[in-house]
Order: sequence, then C-alpha cells, then structure tokens
Amino acid sequence: MTTPNITQFSDGIEVRAPMAPGYETILTPEAVAFVAALNRRFNVQRLALLERIIREGSDETKRLSGEVAELRRRLDARDGRLDDLEQRIAAVEKRLGIRS
Repeated sequence: MTTPNITQFSDGIEVRAPMAPGYETILTPEAVAFVAALNRRFNVQRLALLERIIREGSDETKRLSGEVAELRRRLDARDGRLDDLEQRIAAVEKRLGIRS
C-alpha cells in the first residue's frame, strides 16, 4: 500500500494529493485559509444539499436515466443490431457516472 501525498497547511488543513511544481503559487496560505473558512461556514448546508440531490435525484439524472431505459428497450427490440444505440447508451451512462 502506498502512502498518500499529504501537504499540511495551518489550522489542520491537508491536501491529500500530489503537489506539482507551481501549486504553491495557487494554494497560498491565504487561499487555503479562505477555502477553509468557506468550508467551515457552509459545509453543513453543502452536505445537506448533496444528500438531497442524491436522495431525490436531479431532473437531468432522471431524464438521462429514462433515455438510457428507452435506448435499451429499442436496442432489445431490434436484437442488438444497432451499434449507434450502443454508443449513445454508453455516452449517456458515462454522463450519469455509470460507466467510465
């Protein structure tokens, strides 16, 4: 198991990713402190909104899920002979995060 790259900032802030050269010009102590303050102020609301989106699903997700189901139905009705539909299904599933 590899040890993750962790960069420590003040106030217990950590960046758990590799820091490429030049990142220090973007992730200045002031910038990190600003993002940390935003997170402390709004994290509860952010998490609640994310939970609601996951629970209820966004309109776009519902629409795309319906589109995938319709494309699969059409593909099944034609014995899987439509490569175009397979490509469209894959593209929609990728947008939904079902496929990588």
